[in-house]
Amino acid sequence: MGDPSMLTYLAVKNVSVIESVSLELTGGLTVLTGETGSGKSVLVGALKLLMGERFNKTMLREDTDRLFVEGSFDGLSRMPAKLKEQFEIDDELVLRREVDATGKNRVFINSRIASVANLKEFAPYLADIHSQNEHQALMDESRHIELIDHLVPEEVKTRYAGLYTVYQKARQDFDKLLSETDEAKKHLEIMRYQLNEICSAAINPEVDKGIDEKIAFLSNIEKIREICALSLNALSDGEFNASELIARTIKAVSAISSVVPEFASAETSLNDALEQINDVSGLLNILFERQEASPDELDRLIRRRFMLQELINKYGGSLESALLKRKELQERLNSFENRDGLLRELGDKTERALKDASEAADKLQEAREATALKIGEQIKEILNDLELPDSKFVTVFTRKDGLDSRGGTDGKFYISVNAGFEPAPLAHVASGGEVSRVMLALKVVFSDSDPVLAMLFDEIDTGVSGKTAKKVAQKLRQLSQRKQVIVITHLPVVAAFGSTHFQIVKESDGVTTKTKILSLNKEERRNVIASMIAGEMTESALRQAEELLSYSNSKLNVR
Repeated sequence: MGDPSMLTYLAVKNVSVIESVSLELTGGLTVLTGETGSGKSVLVGALKLLMGERFNKTMLREDTDRLFVEGSFDGLSRMPAKLKEQFEIDDELVLRREVDATGKNRVFINSRIASVANLKEFAPYLADIHSQNEHQALMDESRHIELIDHLVPEEVKTRYAGLYTVYQKARQDFDKLLSETDEAKKHLEIMRYQLNEICSAAINPEVDKGIDEKIAFLSNIEKIREICALSLNALSDGEFNASELIARTIKAVSAISSVVPEFASAETSLNDALEQINDVSGLLNILFERQEASPDELDRLIRRRFMLQELINKYGGSLESALLKRKELQERLNSFENRDGLLRELGDKTERALKDASEAADKLQEAREATALKIGEQIKEILNDLELPDSKFVTVFTRKDGLDSRGGTDGKFYISVNAGFEPAPLAHVASGGEVSRVMLALKVVFSDSDPVLAMLFDEIDTGVSGKTAKKVAQKLRQLSQRKQVIVITHLPVVAAFGSTHFQIVKESDGVTTKTKILSLNKEERRNVIASMIAGEMTESALRQAEELLSYSNSKLNVR
């Protein structure tokens, strides 16, 4: 899997009581201590800004016009390649956010201009921030199934996801065809009427395009008769006609063409003229005969031209477009007639896909139940270590009516921390101390599936003390062997278990207040822990601090 991300550097300027501070961080358990109001939680707010959370004007330090937060992260192997490529990220990521008094942001990711939305994209892979007032993320029942699925074998989830996608597609195709069929039924009679109207016209473009010429001919039939008769009389039918006269002339010229050679050429021209006259006479005879058509033909042609023009106007502007409409209507009607069979086919396909997906959902649910059982056992063991020996932790699954992306199953965490009580929803855990320990147990169990390494706890130890506080401290240290854990704490024992200790100090000159962050050495740690124990560095408090540090060192390798 590679090393998850770790916060290595954090710089904050002009955020609330912080004028300018910076921290260089390492792995393990880092503790931040300080008096109330010194700025511990301000650091949390600054880191949240870097994760893309909303800016509040109260965060801006008085008498300044701009705040600034910068953080560096390394070990980015679990970050999606697409996200890294977007900003050309290799092994180190540097985020920087500036916000002015009007709320205007300037964001840079590895020195490239970016947006707050980009910060939110990176956040799930960088830092996990928890505080006493933010346990609701784990209390959110809609996320419980998601947390379980992180620990379910990948092949089981992948198989269901693939088969569910196939089912979704089949269902969508079936529903679409069904909807189109219902819609088509509304227009079925109209389509049949339109198809019948076009088909009954028996359109023949080659013939029908000459209809205007036919109408023009029949409309002038009397004049055509007169012209044809006169022309035929002159050319071939009259007492003295051109055809007969030219034939006589040809006979006379032919008789002397052997004597006078020039007459041979004249004979050829006359023969050509006679042939042309005969051709024209034949054409005139044909035209004369055509006028003998039925007297009703002109009315029939006019009616057809009117009908064709109506079809042209209704179906696209030409005879060809009307024929295309006929083809389209025929195909749609044929398709509709075939839809019953296609619907049955798609219905069968959908049922098969549903059966396969349902079987995969059952397998997924079996894996979830086995995983949830292990989670319950692990959490019970951790809570027992944290002085909640009577705890019960179970996952209650409910099946929905149909499938969804999660297999049609919901899962909710139920817990009881006291003997004699049945498990109830996680949100019903009563005291703050119990919530803190339950939340810590959940984080320990789910930590390996979490892509981030940096975890920041803001006073997670609220509500615990004594032996329980020691157990919490040990568990935090154990978690820090797999994660970078940063803890803001008010408990001396938790501070003693830190591998690195920063003290947050508030200073005032009577005019302004500033926050400083001190990296403590061994002696300074003892003094600070003594002050946390007794409020001041008494001999007794110093001895107790020494004992706590020794105790924490003795537990260094305890898992």
